[in-house]
Amino acid sequence: MFSPKILIFLILSVVFLSGCSQPPEPTQHEKGFLNLFISDHEDSIEEFSSLVVKISKARVFKEGSDPQEFSVNQEADLTLLTGEKSFKILETQLEEGKYTKVELEVESIQGLNLLEQGVDVKVPSNKLLLTKNFEIKKNEPIDFVFDIQIVEKGNGDFNLQPNIAESGLGGKDIAIEKVEKAKREKPKKIPSIKILSPRNGEKLVPGKLTVKVKVENLELVDFVQIQAAQPLTQPKEGEGHVHLSLGQWEIHTKDTGHVWESVESGEYNLIATLHENNHNQLNIEDSIRITIEEPLPEVKKFTMEGDDSKIEPAEIKLKKGDKVELTLKTREQGTYFGGLDFKGGPINSGKISLGGSKTFNFTADMWFLPTYETIYPKYRLAGVWYSKLL
Repeated sequence: MFSPKILIFLILSVVFLSGCSQPPEPTQHEKGFLNLFISDHEDSIEEFSSLVVKISKARVFKEGSDPQEFSVNQEADLTLLTGEKSFKILETQLEEGKYTKVELEVESIQGLNLLEQGVDVKVPSNKLLLTKNFEIKKNEPIDFVFDIQIVEKGNGDFNLQPNIAESGLGGKDIAIEKVEKAKREKPKKIPSIKILSPRNGEKLVPGKLTVKVKVENLELVDFVQIQAAQPLTQPKEGEGHVHLSLGQWEIHTKDTGHVWESVESGEYNLIATLHENNHNQLNIEDSIRITIEEPLPEVKKFTMEGDDSKIEPAEIKLKKGDKVELTLKTREQGTYFGGLDFKGGPINSGKISLGGSKTFNFTADMWFLPTYETIYPKYRLAGVWYSKLL
């Protein structure tokens, strides 16, 4: 039998040896590389001018393991990825082994048809799940293409879905043409300037002339301050100012209007141009031609009707220098068949038949007392009408 001392020694020895043992190291898996691309099947994509898909996440399913999730946050216009064109959305390391599925999570879709009208395109549950086997090998990269197909539902709407037949390993299962960009560049907006007022061919009076212009796609800045602060600075794209020229005058401004205070009579070319901050011309301009002239005096118009006994109105009031247009009429009723003859001052109408009229233009520069007469075979009956000069 063991003595108590020997038993205690053995127990302590076992405990001590157990505490000194090392835990097993975790298994280290070798890794390879996955380059994940997307492309588009060509069927209904021809009905779109643009189909921009934003993919937020990708999940990769390894045989016998939980899926691995990766942040993507990539946008691509599928109309640029037809045929063999493919755009890379993810580059990552994966454990070697066999994989069975790839899932893409779609954040948003913006579709435009050939008329640039919005089209409703959906992804059920916002996820595209592709079942396709591939293998990751130690230290080897693979290019995997996830092809997306757009399918018309029949009511004018469309769905996106995976296309197994056109998906797989690039260069092995399918041909691949790698592209660096999958977005359409927005057309560069060209600056423009247009003279809003005055109008081309407009006639204006001497004195104050107000000019207004409209500038688009250019930020107008105070070039004087810029040049004073940094005289040698290069012009900044998208910034500039306006030059307005009228005859011998020219101004430079960041405003879209200007007032010339004293413009004399004459014909003028008004030119508006756009310039960079160092005055380099952008070769963008608008021009009109205007005429400045003294206004024509107002013409005062009167009509007087007479018969054998009276004329109405019997008096007209004028100021010296007034421009006058006077129409004289002979009434059909109450007038002898020979008509009337008006005379006096600038008026010498001659015979005005019944129902007839004559018009005279003159400047009122003196008072006069004209007469009118009834034309009769043997004698004339004189009457009087008045022109009062104020």
